[in-house]
Amino acid sequence: MAVRLVRGDLALTPAVTSVGTVKDGPIAVREFVADDLDAVVAFSLRSWEPVFTSLRAVLSDEIFLRLHPDWRESQAESVRSACTNDERDAVPPPGSGVRVMAAAAEALVLAHRGELEQAEALARTAVATAETRTDNVWWQAFTHEDLATVLERAGRIDEARDALERSLAIWERKGCLPCAERVREQIQSLGRAQV
Repeated sequence: MAVRLVRGDLALTPAVTSVGTVKDGPIAVREFVADDLDAVVAFSLRSWEPVFTSLRAVLSDEIFLRLHPDWRESQAESVRSACTNDERDAVPPPGSGVRVMAAAAEALVLAHRGELEQAEALARTAVATAETRTDNVWWQAFTHEDLATVLERAGRIDEARDALERSLAIWERKGCLPCAERVREQIQSLGRAQV
């Protein structure tokens, strides 16, 4: 996906996909082509797996399997359909969470590259956008986790812990116990800041 300016707001267009990974060096951005479809579907399945795993843990197998008997196949079909749909270039509405995801993803890439000041600014933008322009608690919690990742990479452990604790509070309010437990483990694994 690529970022483009739309009426002053950032938006992602599903017709464009990034190619490569951070570890491969610079990411080339180009138009989606049919040969990308399998890679995009695989990426989507990897991205959604933690969400469906968490839902399954929260709902129990009995309820989860009634709602999502084969989530991988339905997710793959949704992605295939979105990628091959003639209207795939449509820009999501300005109030949607794509700006949240775009800022958070770019923040993590920049942090990996060591561009920590810019990464922190984008991570904080993602948090602020998630909290003020969406009602999606998943995005709100995940953006705090992304901010914590950036801050930890910058050696600001106490601030990273604070961000994780905000994420934990959201997961606990939501009742997403597997996510809350995962964040608790992240908090425990953080070392104390050196004085």
